[in-house]
Amino acid sequence: MASSVSFYTPGPMIQAICLRATSEAAGFPKENLMDFNPDTYWKATSAAIQQIDIDFGSAKNVTAVVIWVNNYSGNQAATTYTIYSSPDDAIYTSRGTGNFGELASQPIIIKEFSVQAFRYWRFEFDASVTAGQISSILYCQKFTVAQGNEWPENDLTTYSNRTFTSYGGRSFVQRINLNTIEQFARTYQLDQAKMDNLKAAFADTRGSCLPLILQEGSTNAEARLVRFGEDTLDENQFEYQLYRPTVRFVGMPYIPDGSNF
Repeated sequence: MASSVSFYTPGPMIQAICLRATSEAAGFPKENLMDFNPDTYWKATSAAIQQIDIDFGSAKNVTAVVIWVNNYSGNQAATTYTIYSSPDDAIYTSRGTGNFGELASQPIIIKEFSVQAFRYWRFEFDASVTAGQISSILYCQKFTVAQGNEWPENDLTTYSNRTFTSYGGRSFVQRINLNTIEQFARTYQLDQAKMDNLKAAFADTRGSCLPLILQEGSTNAEARLVRFGEDTLDENQFEYQLYRPTVRFVGMPYIPDGSNF
């Protein structure tokens, strides 16, 4: 287990809208990029270079962009994407590049940079190589908690419920092992400054309302899309300025092999 954990939270996007996309297929609109739902995605109609422009409404601090790609197993070609920002939706400046070859293991790409405070952001890439299927572009703040000791893991898995109606009109709830929803907990040991970082990450997701990226290692393969499992954070102070909070998480489902939904 790593000695530090990073939380990438999409709080800056609370009031954001997708201004424009170079193309969008019927049934896969650009708004799907902004709905925080991994089950929906935007899809390009052209093999041309695609630009996706987002307006936050006002300048917001951003320290990372997280790209969540649908059908990622087919999107591993080493093609470059570029992230831009602008104060006025006129002149855009590059904030970094990466490539979709990072998708070899799972659908998350994380691109970090020094903190930037801008209203307008652009994501540009070549759809002919990436197939143009992106579930979410999350412009995030990064919060890190670090500790010298390892923390215990407490993982469990539950399943979603499915309601169906019989021919006689009666409704039943069936627990099934499809669309599994992973639930797990972590107990951290933190000083005051690290506890403040955890509280800030929690606040930036408005409790459990928004998803976040939990990064427990150093590679994208160790990152996962989750929600906090509770609406309040128990500080659980056990000594003066020392804390041992237990944080519960709910995993967001996706198809592990990268197949389309």
